[in-house]
Amino acid sequence: MFDKIKDSATKNMASLGDKAIETSVHIKEQGDGVNATIKQKTNSLKEGVKDISVMAKVKEFTRSAVKTVEDLDNELLTTNSSYEINNFRVSATAGVTAGMTLDIHFVKNQGAKEIAQKASKFLVVINPETGSTIQVPKSALVNKETAKIKDPKTDAILTINAKTGKILN
Repeated sequence: MFDKIKDSATKNMASLGDKAIETSVHIKEQGDGVNATIKQKTNSLKEGVKDISVMAKVKEFTRSAVKTVEDLDNELLTTNSSYEINNFRVSATAGVTAGMTLDIHFVKNQGAKEIAQKASKFLVVINPETGSTIQVPKSALVNKETAKIKDPKTDAILTINAKTGKILN
């Protein structure tokens, strides 16, 4: 599953690349005052372009992250996984330690929850003679090491380990 996440993220993030914005200024030499003003304008233009570039990268990262989540969700559905995407979050921080992150939270789907609930309530014992399954409520086995149960199909009495469900005799 982690390989699927890595492949999808790599494919979707590859579109970001280094989209460098090149600016050039051609100035005729006319005097010190004009050059200083043009340098100030150029510097402020470069800062503005950097801000635009950062916002563009954040938007591209967000689009790529959403596409990655879509790919993962489709993969989970097609493989009939017992997990599904509960929610995800894309965040970006600016500053000395700037970065962008994608957090994905998975949960068990309803079918897997029901199976886990059933397993936590019942101990399943398989009769080796008939192959039939017997569900014994775990509440009836509390504080017992062994228990005797009756196979409803054959009326045979089986002695089992109350913790594992293994047939003792």
